[in-house]
Amino acid sequence: MLFSCRKEQQELILTENHIISSYEDLFNSFWTTIDRNYNYFNEEKINWNDIHKRYIDRFRDLKTFNKRFADKDLAIREMNLASKYFSDILSKMLDNHLYIRVTFPFPHANITVTREFSTRTKARIGVDGKFSQFLIRKNIVIDKEKAINEASKLFVENTSVKRKVKFGSAGSNKSITDLYILGMLKNMRDSTLYFALNEFKLSEKAIIFADIAFPIIPRPKKIYSTYDDRFVNLPESIADNFKIGLHDIDDLICNGIDRIRESNEYKNILNHREKFIKTEIMDCLSVERDLILFEALFKQLSKDILVKVVTYMEYYSKRMPSALFTDILDPLINKVNKMRDDYANISSKVKDCHLYELFFNKLGNGSIKKIIIDLRDNLGGDASDRKHLIDRLITKKNLYGYERTKEGNGRFNYIPWVPVYTSTHPFGLKSPIPVVILMDERSASMSEVLTIMLKTQGKVKVIGDYSGGAFAGLSSDKDLFNGGLIGGNEYLYFYMPVMAFKDKDNNVLEGKGVRPDIFVIPTEDDILNNRDPALQRAIEEIDKMN
Repeated sequence: MLFSCRKEQQELILTENHIISSYEDLFNSFWTTIDRNYNYFNEEKINWNDIHKRYIDRFRDLKTFNKRFADKDLAIREMNLASKYFSDILSKMLDNHLYIRVTFPFPHANITVTREFSTRTKARIGVDGKFSQFLIRKNIVIDKEKAINEASKLFVENTSVKRKVKFGSAGSNKSITDLYILGMLKNMRDSTLYFALNEFKLSEKAIIFADIAFPIIPRPKKIYSTYDDRFVNLPESIADNFKIGLHDIDDLICNGIDRIRESNEYKNILNHREKFIKTEIMDCLSVERDLILFEALFKQLSKDILVKVVTYMEYYSKRMPSALFTDILDPLINKVNKMRDDYANISSKVKDCHLYELFFNKLGNGSIKKIIIDLRDNLGGDASDRKHLIDRLITKKNLYGYERTKEGNGRFNYIPWVPVYTSTHPFGLKSPIPVVILMDERSASMSEVLTIMLKTQGKVKVIGDYSGGAFAGLSSDKDLFNGGLIGGNEYLYFYMPVMAFKDKDNNVLEGKGVRPDIFVIPTEDDILNNRDPALQRAIEEIDKMN
């Protein structure tokens, strides 16, 4: 089992589907949902029944929820009070993945106000009556981007690679940021790699899959048969020539793909595929050269097809009903587009070739002797990065913790704790090597998972600050990396983990974090002068390790 900090649609046990018509109803819906689904009641210091007793009257005293004729200023004050109550409750709870989203209706203005509350934030209402939230912070944290730029000055020339990616949903303003940066450090006793990962999204953004990067081209099939039903309604005056022209284009596609299948360029791709499947070894210069040559064959074929199709369409589109013409030509157009999408830009599928060549392959063949893994300001990500990254650093199967899920609606209905173990990768490390992990309080979720897994292997030191303490599992299947419970009603949305976690020594680390072996907290003076004392200490420590 494994977990992550991304979301997947799963059923959430909710309170009965009744109409929420007051702040009291809203609070009871929140309270019942937490009561039935929360995973850390056994470990909480708070008394959940006391929470209900303490807050039910406060919510009951608020009278303006969804009231059309409520005084506007009073409605805003009561929304702010309700917001403060929700924030106060969550800030007392242990699970650092848990958050809720509350929608407050204002029917008199025909608007709604949506606010999020989590266990990592606190709220205040100022003397002016305005509501605000702030992140709970303990110590100073570095600017990760500046830290990475400074670290890159320490790299041996031609041993580094930085990968920028776009984050954000389709149609939104996507931000461009560094996913990772790696490089070999200068002036070290042994070959030492620095690897900074800003988010666990290698599986989505960087991992190379053989079927996509080095595809097998299936034997082509013709789109149209001689007696295709779609030809029945063709105007008799053009039917024969229309079908002959269409079959000529069909033949052009099939013959062109057959030629590519027999080409040396395609055979080179298959050789790369076989080598990658067997070893994951990537010779980037050779791979990139052969993929470009392979792409060129499909680009030329697509161009030849397009010239013929455009001429054909210009002639026949005016000689038959448009609906009939579209119905007949659509399968052909779709096939050409798919061919172009699948093969004509295939080199973009291996843009992370150097991640393999400079990191994964050297890890497997023993060229890398030591690693510094910088997980500061890494809040987590996809659990499937375990098998694509973490498992490569594991050399033996060891117990690293225990997981527990809810069973039924009862507050304390849990299954027994289930042990979870590390696992190895066929192309990963063959024997343990010294590893130093850099963490701070913004290292959470998968960053913490990597750390406690590697700590079971020996030769690992953690430097920096306590991690964020967000271990609660969001998926019971490590391959379903969009974990989490999502659900609610018109006014409440819950993001709630499905599992609790404790380490191999039976310590619940939720809300506490991983304790570093060596505390190094940057000062304000360090930040102002672009100094990174944690990285400097990491370099000193790993150079002494054997």
